[in-house]
Amino acid sequence: MGMCQTAEYSAHVDAWVVRRIRPAAMEARPEQVDRRAAIYLRVSTGRQPASLALQRSALERYAASQAFDIVAVYEDVGKSGVTLERRSGLSRLLFDVVMGNANFAHVLVQDISRWGRFQDPDEAAHYEFVCRNHGVLVTYCRDLVSVGPPGQLAKQVKRVMAADYVRQISDRTRRGKRRAAEAGRAPGAWPRYLVDRQIIEPDGLLGRVLRCGDFRSHPLQALRLIPATGERAQVVGRIFRMFIEGGKSMADIAATLSEEGVFWTDGSHWTRRRISRILRDPLSKGLQHYGRSRTVLGVRGVEMDRGRWGEVQVFEGIVSAETFETAQARFRTLGGRSAHTDEEMVSGLRALLEKEGRLSVAMIDACPGIPSARRYISRFGTLAAAGRLVGYERSRVSRGAAPDGSPLSHEAILEGLRRLQNENGRINVSLIQADRRLPSISVITKAFGTVTAAYHAAGL
Repeated sequence: MGMCQTAEYSAHVDAWVVRRIRPAAMEARPEQVDRRAAIYLRVSTGRQPASLALQRSALERYAASQAFDIVAVYEDVGKSGVTLERRSGLSRLLFDVVMGNANFAHVLVQDISRWGRFQDPDEAAHYEFVCRNHGVLVTYCRDLVSVGPPGQLAKQVKRVMAADYVRQISDRTRRGKRRAAEAGRAPGAWPRYLVDRQIIEPDGLLGRVLRCGDFRSHPLQALRLIPATGERAQVVGRIFRMFIEGGKSMADIAATLSEEGVFWTDGSHWTRRRISRILRDPLSKGLQHYGRSRTVLGVRGVEMDRGRWGEVQVFEGIVSAETFETAQARFRTLGGRSAHTDEEMVSGLRALLEKEGRLSVAMIDACPGIPSARRYISRFGTLAAAGRLVGYERSRVSRGAAPDGSPLSHEAILEGLRRLQNENGRINVSLIQADRRLPSISVITKAFGTVTAAYHAAGL
């Protein structure tokens, strides 16, 4: 079930609670004859196909022994039980029950932990309660409990135990990852341009260096990071020099490398983001950070304060610590911006003005070595404000206007078209757009209906 269905389910439950809560005492009665049942299956990882098959087999045997007729199957494969999010099987089951689409009166689940390991046990009880109050009974085939307060208490204790089990595993995993990081071990992530990953065998011996796309062949193997060598190390050093000594923007560096036929590890082109990662990654100087964020049992990750990060020197840096810190100082000078400093941008704009004698959006965008016109507008507020910093005041007379600023008459526009034809020996939309003595194409179209009609009116 998608997010829309989940929201619809929640809305229907809220409306139902407001209207009336039906008596909850709907335990199975001897006279009940509806034996249609759905089964719900869940495994935490996609690597447990045998577990899913065993669950289904056990529930089918239980259903046969109790004369249940299985009419529907809901399953969640590779889904954590600590939250309802991303559990499309359980969400769809609840949606069918609440919306009256369920063609069954029972839901069979292997045990309470398969229903969920919700960290709030009342959440698990709530979903069961919703089913029961819509005429569908949830039965845990391995956790059969008696009817009444003792049985309800036993179920709540088992829900708490199911939640505590996964919480203990999470704590052990988090501590293990931190110990590995403190020892300089590499996380099992996709490799970066700066480093390679080398296997450490269970006996401590060093194994092979993994290529891009390779993974460990055994869960007891560990990984360590080693610095990139050869051409990649030279490229990293060059990126830092272009950024620090050459004063280039990250976009310019990416363009330069791509033009020279220097590509990323997978053969794709460099991007500004890839350049930024190399310049900002402390692994450039051999330092690995850890503990930057924390995720606990299905809760969205929380970024930790920088003072709480850990760090460990894992190898001698590709660039020196001094070079790395110089690059960070330039980032601070940029104030978090991705291009040039204010002084660099103004200097580039002044050089363009001296060369061309005027400034425009098209000219700025076409000029290599300076940011785009949009960057100037973002930095200085308007293009006119940037122009004033280099002593350029744009004429207040708009294009295609008379010297006094008034719009050109129809006859003046036609005369301008004839002049443009005589000057170039031809006429087209591009020439009209480039000639600021004429109005824009939209103005001409509004005046004459179409550009072609204007040509005819001018005798062209």
